[in-house]
Amino acid sequence: MFKKDFTNIKKNSYDQLVRKCYLEILGREPDESGFNHYVNQLNTGTISAAQLPDKLKDSIEYKHEPKNFLQQNPEQNFSKIPILMYHEISDQNHPLCVSPEAFRKQMQLLKDQNYEAISLTKLKKIIDNREDTVEKLIVITFDDGCSGVYSNAYSILKNNNFTATIYVVPAWIENNGISFEGQISTYMSWKKLKEISDHGFDIGSHTFSHKWLVTLENNELKKELDLGDESIKDNLGLDVKHFCYPYGSFNEQIQKMVIDRYDTAVSTIKNFSKINGAYSRQWVMRDTSLDDFRKILTYDSTTV
Repeated sequence: MFKKDFTNIKKNSYDQLVRKCYLEILGREPDESGFNHYVNQLNTGTISAAQLPDKLKDSIEYKHEPKNFLQQNPEQNFSKIPILMYHEISDQNHPLCVSPEAFRKQMQLLKDQNYEAISLTKLKKIIDNREDTVEKLIVITFDDGCSGVYSNAYSILKNNNFTATIYVVPAWIENNGISFEGQISTYMSWKKLKEISDHGFDIGSHTFSHKWLVTLENNELKKELDLGDESIKDNLGLDVKHFCYPYGSFNEQIQKMVIDRYDTAVSTIKNFSKINGAYSRQWVMRDTSLDDFRKILTYDSTTV
């Protein structure tokens, strides 16, 4: 399940790739010798990025490591906690718009299967402490702060005692900027976001105006982050702890800046990886059937 993601990895990302494979396959960070060994093999062309996961699975570490969480406790490892990515909850016929009825059924399925929706703050604590648990945990996120999240999803989440994180774009809320082409929704007001926040939902930054970050100079990038954080602070009284990359676009420099500013950040990469500064998520789209939804909750279904 790794080869599709890793085929085109650039050399300057090999260190991240090795760490990612260790976390997903062995459930831990690499030791110095293992890290240096695999990075050297990748840099010299001895193995390709696509071959790395299989090489690691063939290693003595994978077969004999006594602290391998994924072998000892396959249902309880922190790396298997799914993060769901939604955008809008509405009846509009658009790929990013999940219908309210479909969303209700998805949340009911989670409830019936005894899932607990947790905050990203709690997830980070679990990851940092490398905790396992007998509980079935899940994280629910919404990108863009679309109005249907308030009018359609909020009551369903409350009725199931689920929490969520909503990533907002202040310029869209304040009409100071133009949304992406083919805008699918209007956006929640600060008043509605305050109500949701007061109920215990997290409000994260999706930058100030949703620009492609990799195209920005450093001063422009910092401005996008600063203005986004300041707007949320001014309107909601919150210090921003969670971040979402616009369009899922970032590089190592941007990722480092984000790690220095926020407790967590999420990407649009589809799988269960929990790399610092770029947690992966499972997409929920309009055409995601209930059976597909059930599959993306499990660790071995990352390509659905």
